[in-house]
Amino acid sequence: MKYIGNYFEWMDPSWINLLDSSKGQPRPQEWPLINSLEEDYYKDFEKIGYKTNQTLWTVYEKYDIQLEITPPWTNGLVHWWFVKMSPGQFMPIHSDPHTHDQECNRYWMPLQDYSTGHVFIINDKLITDYRAGDVFKFDDAQDIHGAANIGFNPRYTFLVTEYL
Repeated sequence: MKYIGNYFEWMDPSWINLLDSSKGQPRPQEWPLINSLEEDYYKDFEKIGYKTNQTLWTVYEKYDIQLEITPPWTNGLVHWWFVKMSPGQFMPIHSDPHTHDQECNRYWMPLQDYSTGHVFIINDKLITDYRAGDVFKFDDAQDIHGAANIGFNPRYTFLVTEYL
């Protein structure tokens, strides 16, 4: 991952409160699979014991929270979402299926400073030394990544796909 810069001043401090007060999309249990790659992931997850009928993380997209957001580090068409993980929740290692459909860039931004137990792994690297608002660009939009919260407080992130 490449560090792009810190956008803490651009972030809206009310985002976390909005996420806490909104239902969002419990994943994977309420998520309709979008393509064959994602279907294969879920089949593999279930084979090894993951419970895809439970909420392991929650996604909040534009229509879930009624926000218009234009990340200042992007140009053109973007798709963004927030992820909230409560303590004990996790997201298995995966590559986002929509990044296989067209050329794009991927960005990850934590909404809070690193907290012990907030896990983000991309390829073989554990990312821990970050501050709220740091923006990182995936080396390749299809990089495998996963996350977990084995800490004591919720974990909030903002993810962006920029279509080229």
